[in-house]
Amino acid sequence: MTQTTATVLASAATVEHISNSRNEPGWARKARQEAWAIYERTPMPSLNDELWRRTDISTLKLDRLQPVLERAPQAAAPDELPAGLKHLLDVGDAEAAGYVAQYDGNTILTWLRPELREQGVIFTDLETAVREHASILRDYLMTQAVPPTYGKFEALHAALWSGGVF
Repeated sequence: MTQTTATVLASAATVEHISNSRNEPGWARKARQEAWAIYERTPMPSLNDELWRRTDISTLKLDRLQPVLERAPQAAAPDELPAGLKHLLDVGDAEAAGYVAQYDGNTILTWLRPELREQGVIFTDLETAVREHASILRDYLMTQAVPPTYGKFEALHAALWSGGVF
């Protein structure tokens, strides 16, 4: 399974493309756009900043960042996963209550024991949760633990995030 990166470097258009390709609802699209705006106006941290005084990021080239935009193909069963992922799930269904397999930030397989699903357990990838469980997720995604206003890298993450489990 190969992934290619965007030919266009990270930009507001990239943020829009990510949101569109994931069919995100308006609130998630707006959150990404706001995070990108924060990223653009927030200066890079420097060695003069207390939190960054031991980390020299002067050679970091964020203008060369190329997020992966292509969608990975879905797998219908664990035996269809890439070899590098397949062996990680080789615990047997008897031991696993569920799993989410992700590749380059794309979910390619999700499984949850049927009896848990019937009990109302929600276990899915974050991208699906944004669309299907907004009433639970909206107030927490990129807002509480580490909001985009915390710093430049946090804002970049909130604008370009992919992957994750809910």
